Amino acid sequence: SNCIEIEKSEISERALGILRRTAVFLNPEYFKNLRMHLPMYNIPRFIDCSKENKKYLHRERKSYASVTRTFYLGDVSEDEVEASFKNGVLLISAPKKKEIETKKTINIKDLD
Repeated sequence: SNCIEIEKSEISERALGILRRTAVFLNPEYFKNLRMHLPMYNIPRFIDCSKENKKYLHRERKSYASVTRTFYLGDVSEDEVEASFKNGVLLISAPKKKEIETKKTINIKDLD
């Protein structure tokens, strides 16, 4: 099976709450419609990948949904951005843009 069964009687309520939250993801379709001002009727804000009965919490081993995250990095040199993913860690290298100094000299005329 592609599911982990966790017996609820052996785990504290706090730990069960943490396990429940690890199976909940933001629904990208909801936020896409929100940004585009489209109707969101019947589109859940969260996707819950767990099931629960009186004795067990069933947690899927992995999610088949696509998960994206975007954020603003500031003024970075887009041509030099590099990313690698190893052992579950995403490493992003984004060097800042080099500032180009533009000094302009203004001559002040003396009207005397």
